[in-house]
Amino acid sequence: YLFGMSYYLMVPLSLLPSTWYQQQQQQQQRLSVHHPIQSLVGTVWQLPAIMCAAVQGATAQQLLGAAVFLLGSILQFDAHRRLAALSQQRSGDQPSDKQEYKLPTGGLFEYVSCPHYLAEVVIYLGLVLMNKGGLLTILMTVWVAVNLALAAAETHKWYRRRFKEYPPKRKALVPFVW
Repeated sequence: YLFGMSYYLMVPLSLLPSTWYQQQQQQQQRLSVHHPIQSLVGTVWQLPAIMCAAVQGATAQQLLGAAVFLLGSILQFDAHRRLAALSQQRSGDQPSDKQEYKLPTGGLFEYVSCPHYLAEVVIYLGLVLMNKGGLLTILMTVWVAVNLALAAAETHKWYRRRFKEYPPKRKALVPFVW
């Protein structure tokens, strides 16, 4: 879990200008020649300052992207929390070879089968905004969206087959649309 979350903390740092990284690298080289451990610790302690510097130089579009990224992260956390609660409910005294599945409800599960996938796409859209629509970020987002759309379609089909009481208005990935 922590490794997965570190990905989302580090990806925004990839949006900083390369000149900033070059300056930091030159400074680190000067330090690491004499004190490699101090250099490593210094890097970790500088992360909050790095984040603050990124926010101070951000445009309105980049700040909007950060807000969209944060919204997606919150939505994804909520969906995963709801799925984990279902897993805990069924892990009682039942044998492991007989899984009892329950229908996820609440939050965005009321509208889509895979709100955690929808949230992931929202996170990547936030990255596109933060990167001012850079081609590489757009391509990465399209790849993620297509991959998750395919997975959501299969999950939606499985839910419909598995649960006779599956809400007929619930969509696969995009509320009210698909």
